Amino acid sequence: MKIKDDNEPYYIVDFCRNKECQQIRVVDTTPTEIKDFFNGIFLDKKKRGNASVRCGTRLMVRMVNNQENKIIRIASFPLFNISPSQARIYTQKCIQYYFQNG
Repeated sequence: MKIKDDNEPYYIVDFCRNKECQQIRVVDTTPTEIKDFFNGIFLDKKKRGNASVRCGTRLMVRMVNNQENKIIRIASFPLFNISPSQARIYTQKCIQYYFQNG
């Protein structure tokens, strides 16, 4: 049984707007898979419409590799018409659905 595997890379996903920031941790995936996943589920939220850039929520995905002691930015893009907490909850629901039906 393992509590934490320090050898496997993991991904930190941040949803930030102004002073509000939500974060989740994703394991057992690849950089391409996680980038495609977020591009797919937030495709309609990347269109700005009438919203200004500073009103958007910033999505940032970083890979943390403890073996090589480095952090690599995988993706970073704005999301519009969704708060950081809504984006985090929506992402968690989509990940659950993805693993139940994938």
